[in-house]
Amino acid sequence: MKKCETVALVGFPNAGKTTLFNELTGAHERTGNWHGVTVAAAAKKMKDLPFALVDLPGIYGETATSPEEKVTRDFIEREKDALFICAISANDITRGLAAAEKLIKTRKTLVVFTFYDEFSSRGGKLDLPRLKTALGTEVAAVNANDPADVRRLKKLLPRAAAAVAGGNADFAAAKKFIREAPVKKHPLDKILLSRYGAPAAFALLFAFVFYAAFGKYSPCTLLLELFGRLSELAVGGLERALSGAQPWLTSFLCDGLLSGAFAVLSFLPQLVTLFLFLTLLEESGVMARFAFMSDGLFEKIGLNGRAFFSLFAGFGCTAVAALSTRSLDDKTLHKKTVLMLPFISCSARLPIYLLVINSVFPFAKPLVLMAVYLGGAVLACLFSALYDRVCGKSSPPLLMEMPALRKVGAKKLAKVLHYYVKQFIIRVGSVIVGVTLVMWFLNSFSFSLAYADGGDSILSAAGKGLKYLFYPMGIDDWRISVAALGGIFAKEAVAGTLVMLFGGSVEGAFTPESALAFLAFASLYTPCLSALAAIRREVGLKGALFAAGVSFLAGLLAGYAVYFLASHVIALTAAALVAAACVLAGIFVKKDGGCKGCGKCDGGICCKEAAGPCKTSGRTRSALFRSAAGAAEKGRKSQRRARGAGRRGAGGR
Repeated sequence: MKKCETVALVGFPNAGKTTLFNELTGAHERTGNWHGVTVAAAAKKMKDLPFALVDLPGIYGETATSPEEKVTRDFIEREKDALFICAISANDITRGLAAAEKLIKTRKTLVVFTFYDEFSSRGGKLDLPRLKTALGTEVAAVNANDPADVRRLKKLLPRAAAAVAGGNADFAAAKKFIREAPVKKHPLDKILLSRYGAPAAFALLFAFVFYAAFGKYSPCTLLLELFGRLSELAVGGLERALSGAQPWLTSFLCDGLLSGAFAVLSFLPQLVTLFLFLTLLEESGVMARFAFMSDGLFEKIGLNGRAFFSLFAGFGCTAVAALSTRSLDDKTLHKKTVLMLPFISCSARLPIYLLVINSVFPFAKPLVLMAVYLGGAVLACLFSALYDRVCGKSSPPLLMEMPALRKVGAKKLAKVLHYYVKQFIIRVGSVIVGVTLVMWFLNSFSFSLAYADGGDSILSAAGKGLKYLFYPMGIDDWRISVAALGGIFAKEAVAGTLVMLFGGSVEGAFTPESALAFLAFASLYTPCLSALAAIRREVGLKGALFAAGVSFLAGLLAGYAVYFLASHVIALTAAALVAAACVLAGIFVKKDGGCKGCGKCDGGICCKEAAGPCKTSGRTRSALFRSAAGAAEKGRKSQRRARGAGRRGAGGR
């Protein structure tokens, strides 16, 4: 048997290819129930089989229209000896088989019907032995999340690889062995695809997620307090155990290593909660509906609903979101979306927010955090509108396939969360703690490498010059400026560095005004180096430098503005109230200029045709006549006095 070293997954977007790839290789590529999740080919060696598995972007047919489809088409044309696993959703068999006809007839192919559990639950049925004969190739029906189905699929791979390319396929006969079941519209689509239901559902989900993660009585808040207690006990116990040791060693273990690690690990419950809901929205198909319904709003700022996926992915990781923009066909739209990503708060900034908010605003954590996220999103929209004024608007029409709403199994969620937690802990153990320890060394030793306190250290000498950038934010402590700018290397390290520099807690380091300003700065300033590298791959070096500079400047200006507004909130509120009072007075205070009821008044006197009281003053016609007559008589007397005075003056001369 001639071995086929390359196996490639090909099929429609959202056909379950990436899920199969992860299950067959043990990888953790990003998945999602929407079009364009896979934008580039991913490859990995299978553990127990002599194959290199390649996950290709989705393609609808022979003609490629988008960049990711061209990647798949070029691969198929180039790799003529590869084995192609043709993933066809069992919910769309007829269309999938029609699109795969040429591939099955010209290449070694293994046809895999995915989502078979959903298909069979609706009454659908496949006669696999007869389908194999009709198509002239190996076939399988799998549920990618079922380990037994995955094992059966692996057994078929060597047999399919040994087959002759281009079997005698009879698609007309194959249709006879397929009993399809109608796909019913999900009841939730009445809400999620309605004009008013979609925004309301999104707002409710948004508020619920933030309360579940940061609410006063949520389990996450209780776990956060527990982590804080454990940190105090661990650090205190270690300090007592090292009472006779060298001061630098005690500082290294307690202030540098242990406090930094605990500071970041304490935010793990909130991160897990956010990743949990993010996975549910992505895998269930709800995210695709939000993208579809947001197309009208995005069109007004020069985007379309496809950009929603990339921007939303930015809340997870800016680097991943930048790579996902490759699914955007229009070059202007692609570049603009990439440059908007630095304004979106990634998950690496979350420990910074939580550290400051827990210390300064424990009574209003969800509200302050929602304001930070929404503020960044608003600035991203403003940047898009400004970009359109300078470079021209680009909003191509949205064309997307609406995926089916489906349940997300507990095993799937557990597997995804396990991966995220593992990756976070690895980062804590490597990058975050590593940066924290470097900062500890620079803060604990002078230029002569003598152990010193923070005021004479290498870090203080470098930081005292940087703190002037933060003076307009009400921050005059060099430790805050050093920690913030060190976040350019890794945002997660900022929280650990602050805890280390302030001796375990940042309480008292910020006023409420300076805390709000620092949060505004932290939410916008320059992304980390890995994110900038991803941006450079998409828009080039000039684009990456532009994104870094604009985001840093936006962060500074936002911090200055927030501090000014927060510091003068009483004066600004008073001025706003006075202005509002003046406006209201101008609206509700009416001038006595005549009756506005009949429209036939002259000089404030109702005409003879008007009956009853005047609608302006409420006085009767006779009263108005008397008032007007009296005023006229007074005017005549005044004129006579003036003329008499003039004559007397002339006679005197």
